[in-house]
Amino acid sequence: MKYVLTLFLGLFGSLVASAQKNSLYADAGICLAYLDPGSSITYNYNASRHIGLGAGVQEYNFHVSATNIRQLTSAIYGELRLNMRQRKKGRYFLFLDFGEDFYTHNTSYYRDGDLRYTVPGNDGVYGGLGFGYMRYTTERHGGPYASLKLITNWCKTDEYNTATNEQRTEEWSDGTLVLSVGFKF
Repeated sequence: MKYVLTLFLGLFGSLVASAQKNSLYADAGICLAYLDPGSSITYNYNASRHIGLGAGVQEYNFHVSATNIRQLTSAIYGELRLNMRQRKKGRYFLFLDFGEDFYTHNTSYYRDGDLRYTVPGNDGVYGGLGFGYMRYTTERHGGPYASLKLITNWCKTDEYNTATNEQRTEEWSDGTLVLSVGFKF
């Protein structure tokens, strides 16, 4: 009986420990470029006490390029999360996201003097960098949190000089801040 109890406690303890390693972060936020709402959901696995690896999706209305002003943009990304003060009820975290934005380019152009810029393709490279504060309120260390993050889009842009008739391709980026509140499950 002693061995069965030890085996049961060992298995149950490992299940509880692994359950605390998996988290789901769901939030709603406001894109500060236009004060439009958006949301994100991120699955996170704590590889160690302070480092989490995850993947997520989000959707915010922001300017992804000079020719795509105020466009609803979805993104899928991988995440690296640094958790601080793990043994306290109030915790801080930093995160870095990297993935792909999904949007449709338009045929309009942006003009700056003699230079005319167009975006030739759909989609772009997504990047996010942010920090937040969470207060855990459940036994599984879940609870409400707030975060501030910078979301960006990198894309290829064709530049045409109307004075010299030269053409070239450049990399452009644009981004905005997002303020969000959510819950960690």
